[in-house]
Amino acid sequence: MPYLPDDRDLTPEQRRREIASILARGVLRLCSVLPAEPEAPKPAPSPPQKDLEVSDLSRPHVPRG
Repeated sequence: MPYLPDDRDLTPEQRRREIASILARGVLRLCSVLPAEPEAPKPAPSPPQKDLEVSDLSRPHVPRG
């Protein structure tokens, strides 16, 4: 923003209001370019599941001795 010669005559309260106005315009501008609602994160694809075969005949192997 260009410097205006009459800026030196502003009171501290007027300066605060001017700064607040500038910041408010910036926030409104930012909100106008952002999407209205953020997109929900998409769930990660689940890994393919492999079928496990269960055998009735298998027994745990325990060494003896």
